[in-house]
Amino acid sequence: MKGLTHYLFALLALTVVACGGADQGSLEGKKAQLKEYRNEVKDLQGKITALEEEIATEDPNFAGVGKNATLITTLPVKEGTFEHFIEVRGNVSSDRNVTISAEASAEVRQVKVEKGDKVKKGQLLIVQNGETIRRNIEELQTSLELAQTRYERQSNLWKQKIGTEIQYLETKNNKESIERRLASARSQLDNYLVRAPFSGTIDEVFVKEGETAMPGTPMLRLVSLEDMYILADISEAYLGEFERGDSVSIRFPSLNK
Repeated sequence: MKGLTHYLFALLALTVVACGGADQGSLEGKKAQLKEYRNEVKDLQGKITALEEEIATEDPNFAGVGKNATLITTLPVKEGTFEHFIEVRGNVSSDRNVTISAEASAEVRQVKVEKGDKVKKGQLLIVQNGETIRRNIEELQTSLELAQTRYERQSNLWKQKIGTEIQYLETKNNKESIERRLASARSQLDNYLVRAPFSGTIDEVFVKEGETAMPGTPMLRLVSLEDMYILADISEAYLGEFERGDSVSIRFPSLNK
């Protein structure tokens, strides 16, 4: 009976020791279990990789390794110039871009051009009311005809030694005075006729028929398309990167060209 008691005690002690060593709830048990899992994953990953490589060898489009595979080709190496481009925005400008203003205070009678019209140098663009000057020119022309007749007759008499030199000089001076006044009036009339100073394109028309234009009033803008250039601002970071003669590619978004 005493021997049986010792056997049961020893069996119970062994059972307690065995259960204590396999306790997965303890920290040491968790670490041991994690290490075992990692070894299993490592072993399994190695098997997966080896199997994927075998399949990919037979099928390059395999979804495993094949999805990251890239078909590679070879090309002969050649020497060449590496070109690097930057993109900047600029504005198209012209040295011959002028605003034509009125020189006389008068009503605008006719606007003979529209925006976008191409004109030639000297072409009439706008006509202002210059009736007062025109009537003055007509009166001066009539006076000049009379003065010319008197001068010619007095000149003939003077050549025949008839009359006095004073009479001859007075008729001559009167004729020349009217000629100067007529030339001045015609010059003033030109101020009422706005003409193109050079050939180009009408970029904008600022006045309408019936309006009164004062001296200095902008009437229209004329641009020559012959002397065009593009002005663009480039970052200081690219200073020294460009040289005269470098190629430039230009695109006009508004024209799609």
